[in-house]
Amino acid sequence: MEILDVSPATSDDSPLGGGGTETWFFEHPLGPGASVIVLFEARALDVGRHVIELAACTFEQDCASVAHVLNVVEGPS
Repeated sequence: MEILDVSPATSDDSPLGGGGTETWFFEHPLGPGASVIVLFEARALDVGRHVIELAACTFEQDCASVAHVLNVVEGPS
């Protein structure tokens, strides 16, 4: 996958990568019960089965994650 755009804006040191992963930092403090929508625009580079794992972490590294399988097929020629 190639990330084309991320909204809201990320911190200046994003993304950090290594080992096939990318880490994005957002500095949006949230209170209890609050939420923020984060949008990633991406383009598949290869046909096939891809797994995307997203994790949201606090500054103390308390994280919650979810994985999603994407089946990318060839488009019309």
